[in-house]
Amino acid sequence: AAAALPTGRGDEAGARAASSVDRARGGATSQAPKVEPPHDFVCPITQEIMVDPVILVDVGTDDPETQPAGRSYERAAIQESLNRYPHKEPYTNARVHRAQLVPNQTL
Repeated sequence: AAAALPTGRGDEAGARAASSVDRARGGATSQAPKVEPPHDFVCPITQEIMVDPVILVDVGTDDPETQPAGRSYERAAIQESLNRYPHKEPYTNARVHRAQLVPNQTL
């Protein structure tokens, strides 16, 4: 229930004015729908929207079959993962010979 504003009018007019103010401020009468971010914007490690997205590239091999899939990660999360497990791509556990992080300019 909206509190009546001191408008100098009767109780009913004050309640209508308060209700209008609540709606204008985004009160209980209006709710925005929750929008999920696109999957590519979410880090597979943190499950949060990325702020500093990078792509993991294996510069220790020329074999395209062994290259990581080009997934993007939040820089801090992938760096921490590579510090713990230096030769593992965290999403697939594929072997990484020499990791390089490249900024993902597209995201």
